Amino acid sequence: MIEKLNNLVTRLEEFKGNNSLYYSDLNQKFINDFAKYLQSEKSKYGSQQPSTIQKTFAFFRQILNHYNNSGIIDDKYKKLKYPQGFDQKQMIFIESEIKLLINYEPKSARLEKVKDLALLQLFTGLRFSDAIKLNESNVFNNALNIQTQKTNQIISIPVHAALSELLKKYNYDLRSLKISNVNYNLYLKELIKSVGITSKSEFTHFVNGEM
Repeated sequence: MIEKLNNLVTRLEEFKGNNSLYYSDLNQKFINDFAKYLQSEKSKYGSQQPSTIQKTFAFFRQILNHYNNSGIIDDKYKKLKYPQGFDQKQMIFIESEIKLLINYEPKSARLEKVKDLALLQLFTGLRFSDAIKLNESNVFNNALNIQTQKTNQIISIPVHAALSELLKKYNYDLRSLKISNVNYNLYLKELIKSVGITSKSEFTHFVNGEM
């Protein structure tokens, strides 16, 4: 709970800059602008996924409920619209599509990096946030060893031949593949279309606080 509160306070302070935040500032424009900020790359923590943004606002409302029940604030915040939860379809590649991706030769350096990052995730099952921070220190005993960012779990992933070739290509330092999550999703759709993969997926984001 303390960690969640500190994270929310940090995000709000970054969003407001040097300006103080008062309850009188809370209106629909504030909610929309804060949601837009959370999905942008401006924060030092990077953009949040839509599901995480929804959870951030749910926790924010939980705090407001506490102050309202204590008689400190009125209930105007209950009349505002907040980012809601949703079911997001995940992209799944079948074996034949993975082979298409492996054999495809991108026509630009940008798409080549996106392809390699996509393969890295396919070979390891790592989240985007974990995949882009891999380096040589994570590789020993023929395995990738990494503490995941979201769950803080330490996991070990065997390095098979295809993954080994990819690691060697970047001299065991995948940090050069780092890209914003927003651009990665955008370029990945472009790559998939170029490869000829027909899997369906949805990329959900908020526009002015609404999906």
